[in-house]
Amino acid sequence: MDHRMNGEIVEIYIRDGSTLAKVRVDGSYFHVPLLLLMNARVGDHVIIDAGIALNRIDRKVKVKQTPEPAL
Repeated sequence: MDHRMNGEIVEIYIRDGSTLAKVRVDGSYFHVPLLLLMNARVGDHVIIDAGIALNRIDRKVKVKQTPEPAL
């Protein structure tokens, strides 16, 4: 099962020496580390997996989502 989510960074802050982002995903908010995205900015759309922001999404490029196979 795929647990990836994508959302928009609405705030970036530092806590205990780590850079974190508050990310809005479908109306909910998640606080995730930006370990892999040192140049992230408010307004960027990111992919989150395992509680970490993994990659930025170019919103100009349409992302094709593959439906999960039926069980």
